[in-house]
Amino acid sequence: MRPAKRDGNPKELFERAIVPEDVTMDGEETVLTLIVKDIYSKGSNQRYTITLTADDLAMILDSADIAEVLKAAE
Repeated sequence: MRPAKRDGNPKELFERAIVPEDVTMDGEETVLTLIVKDIYSKGSNQRYTITLTADDLAMILDSADIAEVLKAAE
């Protein structure tokens, strides 16, 4: 992550792979909940919730070459 209003050094907020417990379904929406390190306060965390519709997920998958992604993951 980088500052939005000015140039700055990137900081890592999330140090692990997404696991099934991070993802839930709410009706037709997929909800991704991540608990990440706070960039200003050591020892503090922030919770981010990202809600994606089926159309959002389709756009993400369409924009990626899924075959190449899956092959690289093997």
